[in-house]
Amino acid sequence: MIIKRGIKETKYKSHRCEHNGIKFASKAEMSRYVNLEILARDGAISELEIQPRFVLLDKFKSCGNSYRAIEYVADFRYRDINNTTVVEDVKGKETPVYKLKIKLFLHRRDAGDFGERIVFREMRLKNKKWSEVDL
Repeated sequence: MIIKRGIKETKYKSHRCEHNGIKFASKAEMSRYVNLEILARDGAISELEIQPRFVLLDKFKSCGNSYRAIEYVADFRYRDINNTTVVEDVKGKETPVYKLKIKLFLHRRDAGDFGERIVFREMRLKNKKWSEVDL
């Protein structure tokens, strides 16, 4: 039996990788970043940000207990050619926590809590082609 030390398998069999010193949770996420880098270089998008955070529920106290804020961390945020803010998440497996956080994110977005118009886009890599769903 061969045991590889230092290589930890992830829960959903994704492979962590690195590109230009930036660590990604999966090859699909890294691939999408490379695509977005090209779009940014060509001027099709701007203000590319990796792992932007959105507060879904502020920290609070109740019955003497303190509760931390609940955050959603997307994969990417950028402005498209129409100056619309796009938030992207590259998905392989939808977990129950992801589904809940997206519902909370969309609710806060639709209520105007983030202060700007945001398009949420799920990206999936199928048969070497990107498919997208805008929410």
